[in-house]
Amino acid sequence: MSIFRDSGVGDFTRGGQTTIHFIRMIFQVFKQFFKACLFIWLVVASIAFYLNSEPVERYLGFKWGESWVFVEGMKDTDYVMNINTGQGGDRRVRATSILHNKEVIGNVNNLYYKAIYALVLGLMGMFVAAWILLRFIHRTGKDQGAEEYVRGGKLVEINELKKITKNDPSLCDLNLCGVRMPKGADVAHIMLMGSPGTGKSVNYKELLTGIRKAKKRAIVYDVGGDFISSFYREGKDIILNPLDARGRRWDVWCECSESSDYIQLSESFIPDAPKADPFWTKSARIVFSSLCEKIGKTESPTTEKLMNALLRISIADLMVMVQGTDARSMMSEGAEKMAANIRGIIGSYAQSLRFLHDQGERFSIRDWVSKDDDDSWVFISCKADQRALMRPLISAWLDTASNALLSLQPDRERRIFLLIDELPSLNRLPSLDEFLAESRKYGGCGIIGVQNYSQLIRNYSKEGADSIAGLCSTWVVFRCNDEAAGATWASKNLGSTEALETSEGISYGSNEIRDGVNLSRQKRLRPIVLPSEISNLPDLHGYIRFGRGLPLARFVSKIRNYKVVAEGFIPKVLAASSSLNEDESNEDHSTEFTERREPYISESPVMESKDEYSFRQDEPFSYGDEQTDQDNISEPSIADDIGADIG
Repeated sequence: MSIFRDSGVGDFTRGGQTTIHFIRMIFQVFKQFFKACLFIWLVVASIAFYLNSEPVERYLGFKWGESWVFVEGMKDTDYVMNINTGQGGDRRVRATSILHNKEVIGNVNNLYYKAIYALVLGLMGMFVAAWILLRFIHRTGKDQGAEEYVRGGKLVEINELKKITKNDPSLCDLNLCGVRMPKGADVAHIMLMGSPGTGKSVNYKELLTGIRKAKKRAIVYDVGGDFISSFYREGKDIILNPLDARGRRWDVWCECSESSDYIQLSESFIPDAPKADPFWTKSARIVFSSLCEKIGKTESPTTEKLMNALLRISIADLMVMVQGTDARSMMSEGAEKMAANIRGIIGSYAQSLRFLHDQGERFSIRDWVSKDDDDSWVFISCKADQRALMRPLISAWLDTASNALLSLQPDRERRIFLLIDELPSLNRLPSLDEFLAESRKYGGCGIIGVQNYSQLIRNYSKEGADSIAGLCSTWVVFRCNDEAAGATWASKNLGSTEALETSEGISYGSNEIRDGVNLSRQKRLRPIVLPSEISNLPDLHGYIRFGRGLPLARFVSKIRNYKVVAEGFIPKVLAASSSLNEDESNEDHSTEFTERREPYISESPVMESKDEYSFRQDEPFSYGDEQTDQDNISEPSIADDIGADIG
């Protein structure tokens, strides 16, 4: 009836009916509960009295009671009763004699105290039984109203998960979120997801502490130097950062010896541009790998020579240089504008190379990976404001490390950890899927950090992001602020559960017979953790999933203070740059580059003819093309579009 739906009368009626029904049900429960307690009291007291008294005492007590009823109650002083003498016969005795017999009275007094004792004992037993009964009723009601686990994942408290794994001999040496990891979980890879400031770094350091304690090797991508300040060992560990004074010397030829090596390096160094024609990216990779390979065949390849070829020599000279390589078709005569566009693409990624260290012993990531008798770590670091500049170089280093690991001999006892925090902040790593899928038998352990799902699919596409998630067995999820995307994606990856859910309905009417509560149960499949639960987590709170038949658990991370053992970043004193300075004249630049490149020209097999491949003293320097093609270069190019996308 509509009068009851949206009116004060309807609200009052519903509230009154349900309240009265609720009170009536409570009264019924308490009434039955009291009866049960009283019954328990009498039963326990009777049993205690029976066990604490002798049959003769009970018999005489019964006869005394019978005498008292007739003499004192019914005033029959002449009442005679039969008494068993205990010698096989009965004797008739007056009731008044039994009431005044001292021996019988003493026996009755003794039975009285025993009865009091039995009643007190029964009362104590009643309280114990009532507490047990109350717990049973409460548990039954809770179970009736709660859902019942059927199959799938299960959510438990973190202490319960710790109890499950505490005595398991097949655990590995690492702790994550305060829980010992199952054996093999490290090589099955770990994914940590959460918005900035939610607690991922706390668990990274917990993992790194276990890795250091186990004396295993690790490659750590460290933004800001936080991990360096807590774990770096001077003289033992390696820092790869062109802008850090402690950074080791590295160049392209430390890692590349075959054509395939140069091609792999170019794929990680120059990523795909989502909004551009893939032709330009592929062409830039071919030119970059061809130049690196050609310079690598000279007697003393240096990064300075590579930068000259990539950015400083004229388009005409560059075309001559790539003759006989795969890049010849992209750098042919008559295609100067296309060559300038390709060069612009390479230049947008190659700037980080000019900061590489050129002093000290050269370091090779591939050689480091191949040394099994070492427990050193490699820190690939940069400051937050340097990440955009260093992104191509850092991506190339990480991709090289994963490829180098997959080239080793299989060894399931080997452990090399690759920790990549904020994976979407880097260029797409071409070998990441292959590393996560195949590195298990080589001892590779991936620890991947993701802040935002949308960032991840921007670099790896939705299918790629789902593939990365599926290749990580252990998941740690903190708060994700974007409930529509990140929290929903994390919820799906934490798994689902099938349970029997109880729904409760109340019926009421003018007749009390209609009042009642209906309970119905049905199976439902739902996420173990709802997206809204993930998006509303406090800082340091999260969920952990190991898989392997272990339940999901909610945890709270504990912040631990780590001793500062080194500075996170020590800036390198940069030498005077050899690149162009806009305040200097073109004539001065021309002279400077001519003098610097003459030794380089004499070493290159392509530059045997100095007349054909040299700079004239009066030749103005052009960053993109010859001065005769200045009109073409001034037009917007595909490099400008790609540069905008990658900036």
